[in-house]
Amino acid sequence: MRMAKLAPAVMFGVMSALTVRSAPAADIDFKGKQVTILIGYGSGGSYDLYGRLVARYFARHLPGTPTVVAQNMVGAGSLTMANYLYNIAPKNGTYLGVVGQTLPVDQLLDGKGMNFDAAKFAWIGRMASGVETVVSWHTTPVKTIEDAKQHQIAIAATGPSSGAAIYPVLLNNLVGTKFKVIRGYDGTKEMLLSMERGETGGCGALNVATLTSQFSEWLRDEKVHVLAQISVNRHPAIPNTPTIVELAKNEDDQKVMKLFAVSGDIGRSLAAPPGLSPDMVALLRSSFMATMKDGELLDYAKKANLDIEPMDGAALQKLVEEVGTFPQSVITQAMAAKKEGA
Repeated sequence: MRMAKLAPAVMFGVMSALTVRSAPAADIDFKGKQVTILIGYGSGGSYDLYGRLVARYFARHLPGTPTVVAQNMVGAGSLTMANYLYNIAPKNGTYLGVVGQTLPVDQLLDGKGMNFDAAKFAWIGRMASGVETVVSWHTTPVKTIEDAKQHQIAIAATGPSSGAAIYPVLLNNLVGTKFKVIRGYDGTKEMLLSMERGETGGCGALNVATLTSQFSEWLRDEKVHVLAQISVNRHPAIPNTPTIVELAKNEDDQKVMKLFAVSGDIGRSLAAPPGLSPDMVALLRSSFMATMKDGELLDYAKKANLDIEPMDGAALQKLVEEVGTFPQSVITQAMAAKKEGA
């Protein structure tokens, strides 16, 4: 098993946030309250795993030790939950959400159905990076990305704004694969079941953490073939799988691929609605980072073979805001590249 790991640079950079709270934030008390962590996807996937991991240990690091519950709110690749969190959920620190990592990028490129500004969420912190993979089932003729250029297979996806729907189309348009995207599955569990049942021949977005923990036997026994990873650099767990940046045919396409790869850095992150007081945001961020170094959480993550790669809320907020600074030329190319039949 790979051990859960904490990036040293991140840990040193956030030590003050773990140990110091402003006086006003110290007056906030959650005693007798319930904190709900909404998860924009169904059970069984990495969003669900990480959301429930935080919910399990978050309470002990919040003043007043409230009840913390995880609740799935499925729909449109976490878009349903993100709209609810931004527009409807109480803005008092009692509602947080684990949203799809592609939403900030997809908002920049399309924004359809997104009644929010991703940069205006109060980003609380990241549990782990979110390197996704495109995989095929062992019964198909597609074992490599080169095979996918020769043979068409159906690829399971969730909502139209999800990575599972976008990545295969991106590969079709910029690399020359022949994936047929089948949308409408609720989450990772349903997508993978569709492969086992023969409804589809692959999955458009399977997180590395999910693959190496819950489905490590599939990887070991080659029941799935990892065709590409959505990242700039190869993940150490799958060093022989090319990144989408490597697969790009030219420099312009590389820039487009890098835009989509940013989503992996956003990863499995926790956000709060806009409009929270600065003191509340500061407290939630420091409590979150304290949770990420909780000994019991780290032990649990190690046993579950889950990576812990935290990013503090301020750095995450900056990362999301920087998504909007990509040049218009790259944005225009990316918009075309994510459309079927482009």
